[in-house]
Amino acid sequence: MTFLLFSFWMIFSGGQYVEDQRFGAVFGLVCHVCRVIACFGLLGLSAYNVLQRSKEISIRKILGATEITLIYLLREFSVIGRGRFGHCRACRLDS
Repeated sequence: MTFLLFSFWMIFSGGQYVEDQRFGAVFGLVCHVCRVIACFGLLGLSAYNVLQRSKEISIRKILGATEITLIYLLREFSVIGRGRFGHCRACRLDS
């Protein structure tokens, strides 16, 4: 009896949430597309930062800077990095 009642309920309520499931799928797809676009924007910003500071990077490399210090130099004022927004002592390599 319970199985029969359960299957009747599944048949009766099966079509009620189809529209919500479709909306959720479309919304998830739009969120993923926005995330990919944001990643490309961050990649473009970092590439622009490297191009703007190419002379400084090459002079520091000639004077003996390691790759770690160059990465820290580029990360210091990036959007994701420490920059002006946070002063975390644990993130610093020279401390």
